[in-house]
Amino acid sequence: MASEESQTDNSSMLRILIATDIHLGYGEDHPIRGSDSFDSFEEALQIAKAEEVDMVLLGGDLFHINKPTMNSFHKALQILRKFTMGERQVQFEILSDQKTNFHTNFGAVNYEDPHSNIDMPIFSI
Repeated sequence: MASEESQTDNSSMLRILIATDIHLGYGEDHPIRGSDSFDSFEEALQIAKAEEVDMVLLGGDLFHINKPTMNSFHKALQILRKFTMGERQVQFEILSDQKTNFHTNFGAVNYEDPHSNIDMPIFSI
């Protein structure tokens, strides 16, 4: 029988929030529902922060169209900045070759960049 202490020790558990098909910018010109997609995305990231997840995994479309409006792009960046940056240490490590798997000019995931304070990484598939 497991001890009560081991049942409540979550230090080795990887906590992931999965969100799909966000479609930021859907109906953004609608006078009543124009901010719904942004509000929903913000709510998902609020939950992720409150639950202290280790990362967010986005599946499907982040934006509703493949070339989002400047308004959609700006709102998305505001939300991402608000919820992904901070002082908390990321508690996992990417072991695969990052130059092969993450096609960036930086050669590593953004939370390992010493010039960024990412405390809740978001990955998209």
